[in-house]
Amino acid sequence: MAVPSLSTEGRMLERLRVLQCVEMNFAKLVAGIISRPRLRDAFREPTRCLDTNLADKLIEKITQMEELQQAVAPIPVDWTRVEEVKDALAIRLAAQVESEKGNHELDNAASWATVKVSKQ
Repeated sequence: MAVPSLSTEGRMLERLRVLQCVEMNFAKLVAGIISRPRLRDAFREPTRCLDTNLADKLIEKITQMEELQQAVAPIPVDWTRVEEVKDALAIRLAAQVESEKGNHELDNAASWATVKVSKQ
C-alpha cells in the first residue's frame, strides 16, 4: 500500500524521485538517523508514519541533497556513491557553518567534494 502523496512521507518520496535518488541509497545516507526497515515501513505503510522530530531530520537531509544537486546542475549527482555523497554533505555543512562565522578555509574542500559526486 502506498502512502498518501500529500503526507510528509509522500512529499519526501516525491522530492527523492525528483533527485533521482532511490530509497535504498537514501536509506544508506540516513543510516545514523533511521533504520532501513523503519524507513521502508514509513514509505510504504500509511499507518507507520514518522514522528515530527524524525521527519524533520529526514527533510533537512533531503534539503541538503537538493542543494548538492543544485551545486552540480545540470550534471546529476551519482547517489550510488553513498560514501562520497555523505562526505560531500558533511563537508558542505561544515563549510557553511564556518562561512557564517567569516571563516572560508573549507570552501575549496566543499567545492572539491561537491564536484566529486557528480556523474561525469
